[in-house]
Amino acid sequence: VAVLVPAQDTRPDWEPRFLGQTPLRHAAFIEMYFSEDDTLDYEDRWTYYVSRFDPGTIGQYDPKYYMRAPGRFLDTIADWADDNIQVLDTNAYWPNNPDYLPSSVAGAEGIIWTSGFLVPGKTDGQLQMYDTT
Repeated sequence: VAVLVPAQDTRPDWEPRFLGQTPLRHAAFIEMYFSEDDTLDYEDRWTYYVSRFDPGTIGQYDPKYYMRAPGRFLDTIADWADDNIQVLDTNAYWPNNPDYLPSSVAGAEGIIWTSGFLVPGKTDGQLQMYDTT
């Protein structure tokens, strides 16, 4: 004898709400990291990182971006690219996902960013470390 039991609905009581968008050409990977620095306000402890790679720029570098305290600017998301997102570096071929480095590992809080793909015209890649304190 088979008994059919309806599945329980485990969806949250809320749905994501679209807040806006900002232009950032060829954006690829993003991460947000929370700083260990407890002297900062909660909103100021967050940093948003963006990798960008343009497949049409063979043999050229791609920029990496960051934005401090993105939660303070949720009312002006359309202006992020012009007003808040800053270039961190411009010397990586096809940067990948940035990873957080706690101070217990690197001696100072930071991120490590890999770059390079096995694509004709791109390099073998590199690891770049940044102190974010």
